[in-house]
Amino acid sequence: MNLNTKKAAKMLKENLKWCLEDKPEKIQWDDIAQEAETGKVYRANYQDKYGRAVLVMRPGFQVEKFIKNTKTVEGQIKYLVYCMETAISDLDEDVDQMVWLIDFEKWNMSCISMKATRETTRLLQDHYPERLGIAILYNPQKSLSPSGW
Repeated sequence: MNLNTKKAAKMLKENLKWCLEDKPEKIQWDDIAQEAETGKVYRANYQDKYGRAVLVMRPGFQVEKFIKNTKTVEGQIKYLVYCMETAISDLDEDVDQMVWLIDFEKWNMSCISMKATRETTRLLQDHYPERLGIAILYNPQKSLSPSGW
């Protein structure tokens, strides 16, 4: 384990600044309801055997109603923050991680937005580190498997 206290302090300071400025806990359903229409991300109504919340992510559903559903990458990120925050708020006090079930139904390469991918990665890495207990890839396309590389 690499314990870098300077890096940890910097990350904490940046995260606190983000929380104060963006107020992720204040995002309400009405703020993101349009993003939720396709069912691209939602919290399952069950937990895994360790009591972890399960977030279901379906990236193939992002494009389905693209013109009507998603206006900006910022809207997508706000919706992801809402899903993360509600999942975290429902965790038992002794549980701090969650499960991501990523279902690739309807997914293909045209579903990829590099900007959205970069922003999602940055958000999860900078503001939700250590929250992932396990990620399960369901219905992965051949291009996602080692034999498709």
